[in-house]
Amino acid sequence: MNTSATNSKVTIYEIAQKAGVSSSTVARVLRGDSKETWKSTARRAERIRKLAKDMGYRANWRARAFSEKRTWTIGLLNTEATLFFEGVHTEFVNGFNDTLSNRGYHLLLLKVESEQFEDVVMGSRLDGCAMFEFLPEHARALLRESQLPAVLLNSDADPTLERIVVDDVDGGYQAAQHLIELGHRRLDFYVNIDAQAHYSIEDRRRGIDAALREAGLPNVRCLHVSHEEMVARLANPAERPTGLICYSHHEAIPILSAAQTLNLRVPEEMSVMGFNDVYPCDKLSPPLTTISYDARRLGKVGAQLLLRQLQAPGVVSQPAHAYTLKHHLTLRASTGSPPSN
Repeated sequence: MNTSATNSKVTIYEIAQKAGVSSSTVARVLRGDSKETWKSTARRAERIRKLAKDMGYRANWRARAFSEKRTWTIGLLNTEATLFFEGVHTEFVNGFNDTLSNRGYHLLLLKVESEQFEDVVMGSRLDGCAMFEFLPEHARALLRESQLPAVLLNSDADPTLERIVVDDVDGGYQAAQHLIELGHRRLDFYVNIDAQAHYSIEDRRRGIDAALREAGLPNVRCLHVSHEEMVARLANPAERPTGLICYSHHEAIPILSAAQTLNLRVPEEMSVMGFNDVYPCDKLSPPLTTISYDARRLGKVGAQLLLRQLQAPGVVSQPAHAYTLKHHLTLRASTGSPPSN
């Protein structure tokens, strides 16, 4: 008989009896707190999990939350402008969620503009939270008042909080160095005027300028303009750089399309590169050279920083720890030597 189809009230005591271990051991394994360093303990834990599945065990998370004074819920705070499921954001949200779910937590997406925001944060309905990039001051003030364990994902907005950021100065440096090594001397940095304010814009520009200074070249021309204005500049040979560094794929992908419309050959007449190696960067014509980071790892490390606080409530390193990820360069056909004339 398939017990999983007929019995939904199996207890950890029954699993313990079947496995020949204590109920506390079963409880630790099923909530993900067991140490499985040795092969023997790993095999035992796997056997317990298999027994629980075969016997149709279903965890009573409400009882668990009540007994442990936890909700087993983590809030992922965001604003109306946040794009959760786009580009690199999808990857680090998935990495964050996967790491937490493996430890028994579930994720609540919570907009700071919602009427429920203050009630959820202040009403003991979360064990901790993560802030997604930038949050307005009133939301951060409420979090400080709540004293909830918190972590910043891809943000340096509050140096008092644990956070994981990306070394965008180095990313900008790598981008410019690549073009300089190819022989480029006229570089532009294009940021669409609608790009959301973020520390990475200024950091990438600083990195580009650092590489240019090393090469004895003037600072980059930073163009914070609309797509239409940028295309108009590219149509004018006097305005056109030999190498264009785009702030993100949002800028780079439309620029490659516009270059085709202008009959502007890439990379023969102008090299183009961008940040964030997401679909369809490798499928474009030509495929796009990119600077990118491991976005899924960003989410995983952010979750680990939060879990560390949850395991030791009230203990946060001072100053708060900042974990930094590095960019890497992916070479493709959109960059090459500058035109000879």
